[in-house]
Amino acid sequence: NLPIYKVSGEGIEKEKARLRQAIKISSQQLEDLKNDVFQRLGKPEAEIFVAQKMILEDQALQNQMFEAIETLKQNAEAAATYTLDDWESQLSKVDVEYIKERATDIGEIKRRLLDFLGNMNPSLQCAGESHCQRGKNRIIIAKELTPTLTLGLDTEHTLGFVTEHGGVTSHAAILARALGIPAITGIKGIH
Repeated sequence: NLPIYKVSGEGIEKEKARLRQAIKISSQQLEDLKNDVFQRLGKPEAEIFVAQKMILEDQALQNQMFEAIETLKQNAEAAATYTLDDWESQLSKVDVEYIKERATDIGEIKRRLLDFLGNMNPSLQCAGESHCQRGKNRIIIAKELTPTLTLGLDTEHTLGFVTEHGGVTSHAAILARALGIPAITGIKGIH
């Protein structure tokens, strides 16, 4: 669960410093990921991570997150979540499918920042539900798969994936095609 706590005085500056560090390291991770994907799959697929890095490094977005720390007087995790959830919500309301699908990028940026801040581990988890099984020759059924989660799929044992969110131009679908993983996206109520 996301820890939310109040900060004041020099605590505000400490939270801003934590967020700056999370942004810096996340940006470097995206650069490394882009280079790796470029080598493994090619330039078009690597551009996905260029776009995410550009969003993360957007000064207006960063300023909004820092302002949220000041105005909400809350920790970096809370401020980043508040800001990025707002951006993701705004993008998902746009009536252009390509733009709507970029909301996934915002969600992945949030998970990446929170992961660095020590609050989330972006990985596929299968636990506690009767229909949830691990093993060979599996089909992943999820609400959404991000580009990083898609790259992390075990291509030897994953027969395909089905998601509620996404479409043929979603980054997960593009990467799945490049990896040779069959994908069905946009199935409402699947998860």
